[in-house]
Amino acid sequence: MRRIVFIVNPVSGTTHRKIWVEKAIKELGTDYETDVIQTQYRGHGHLIAKELAGECTDTIVAVGGDGTVNEIGGAVIGSNTKLAIFPMGSGNGLARELGMSTKRAEKAIETIRRDNASCVDYGMAGDRPFFCTCGTGFDAEIARLFTGNTTRGFWQYLKLCIRTFFKFKTTDIEFEIDGERFERSVFLFNAANIKQYGFGAQIAPMASVQDGLLDVTIVPKINILTALKLTVGMFTRRLHKMRPIETFKCSELTLKLPEGAPFHIDGDYIEPSSSTMTIKVIKGGIKVLV
Repeated sequence: MRRIVFIVNPVSGTTHRKIWVEKAIKELGTDYETDVIQTQYRGHGHLIAKELAGECTDTIVAVGGDGTVNEIGGAVIGSNTKLAIFPMGSGNGLARELGMSTKRAEKAIETIRRDNASCVDYGMAGDRPFFCTCGTGFDAEIARLFTGNTTRGFWQYLKLCIRTFFKFKTTDIEFEIDGERFERSVFLFNAANIKQYGFGAQIAPMASVQDGLLDVTIVPKINILTALKLTVGMFTRRLHKMRPIETFKCSELTLKLPEGAPFHIDGDYIEPSSSTMTIKVIKGGIKVLV
């Protein structure tokens, strides 16, 4: 009998969507051994999953957004336990990338029941794993500000972006790819394992979760008109073709950040432990139900 453990972030999702989870788990019936554990603080999901991974647990389901998936997925890496996603967050970037419904709970349960596992890539930013994107600049600053925001969702995110845009200053960075060094003053520097941030906004339309490569997107200083054009480009999957965007593909890069520069991993703000960071991709490094 498959043992399936649902690790639930109670902060993610609306009350209506949380009721989905309860109903969906019941729909699995008695053919599975199921447990439901709620996280109590940031990082708790990782500790729970670390204890369960490989210990007769077939599948661990991350119930939450990309931050929850990051916590739990990082603990599953290197084990025989499979990761599944019950998307409950705001953006749900990885779930969307893997073709999972973010609106119909029964579809997520069907994915779990079907048990179709695929080995997908994940990234490492220093000693921290990521599954979607990481980077510095405007998106990292938004992640920092969004951390303390109790109201979630696309429109709150958009309002925060608009307010922050006019105050944000570019970040001076250095990076190295394949022995070649670059210096840039950036509005945004993003290394992507998947196409999108979430919400359907694609920062790296040519990225693939199974190609063993990162897609780097660099946006220099821009005005509000260019920002609006680039925003449209993200939702129409044309960003990589637009000026003044600069893109690279690589399996590894070294990034040097100035002191105090914001940095995010899968949409969550972190404080880098060092000003110099190696960012790389691990090909096919985790089993995910798709």
